[in-house]
Amino acid sequence: MVALLFALGADLAVLFLVMFYRSALESHEHHQFFIDGAMQHVAGEKTVLVMRIEKLDRLIKALYAVSGALFVAIAALGLWQLMQMVNLPQTPDSP
Repeated sequence: MVALLFALGADLAVLFLVMFYRSALESHEHHQFFIDGAMQHVAGEKTVLVMRIEKLDRLIKALYAVSGALFVAIAALGLWQLMQMVNLPQTPDSP
């Protein structure tokens, strides 16, 4: 259970950092440029920036899925351990 909690913490830390990085990239992407012939290199840079953001979006979705799966596993394991501690009495088998 402790290992799952550490895994969830690490996953959430990475998710936070990736979302922060994506936010920083998006702030650069939102700058609007009027591109003429002399500014074609800016268009290429913006295309690369948009591709990076799209890759990060896929990574963020995967990290969300992993976080959800870990949370469900931790909840299920915690519930199972709670049921084991309660140890409800079992009824004897009737002949």
